[in-house]
Amino acid sequence: MIRRLTFGLFALFALQAAPASAQITDYSGSLTDGTQEYLDFRGGSGVGATWGGVQVGPYTARFTTGGVTSPQFSIICVDFDHYAQDQMVNITSLDGSQTDADMGATRLAAGAGSFATYQQAAYLGSLFESWQSVSFASGLNQRTAWSAIHAAIWTVMRGGAPVVGGDPYALRDEFITLAQGSAGSAFSTDGWYVASPSALPGGQEFLIRTNTVPEPSTYIMLGTGLLFLAFFGRRRLKVIEESQ
Repeated sequence: MIRRLTFGLFALFALQAAPASAQITDYSGSLTDGTQEYLDFRGGSGVGATWGGVQVGPYTARFTTGGVTSPQFSIICVDFDHYAQDQMVNITSLDGSQTDADMGATRLAAGAGSFATYQQAAYLGSLFESWQSVSFASGLNQRTAWSAIHAAIWTVMRGGAPVVGGDPYALRDEFITLAQGSAGSAFSTDGWYVASPSALPGGQEFLIRTNTVPEPSTYIMLGTGLLFLAFFGRRRLKVIEESQ
């Protein structure tokens, strides 16, 4: 019994230690709404897919406030019309308490529907990890799905004006419809932030997700632990009953 319990605990710890296969690396520090950071742009996702010659998927960056050894994390470009660069950025929270009026430091500013637009973009950004769960994604590969997702993000952020180039357009429009429907409007943006260039109109704008948003791997790990506890609890109860 003890050996089985030990094995179960070892397996659980092994699952905890195993790296998650997430496509987005959350920012592990603390971001505060209304502050400024220096964003050090590091490069693209490495997937190799493009839309109109622009690389798609999460990009890599770091904040240099922690020095050159600051950990890298993923950022999602929401700004097709500007080039990425090292820059000071204004941080705007996308938590549920925000309204259009709180978007003043972003590229969309405090215009009507600006918060909902960033919410849709964040929802689409989350699909870089979970695109295979989308109903119409059957038969897609990562390159095709990521191209369509990012084209959908850029199109939504441009008020519906489509970006030029790329293929297939139909899938881009499918993702836009999904984001503008109930799935996008119900998506929780807690833990998501907009990093907007401090020197607008120059620079590029990005979304950042912090690790306050649990990843699917967290739920898998928790569920596995509970299953182990339930299994060994039942075995122990059976031993106790048989000994009486």
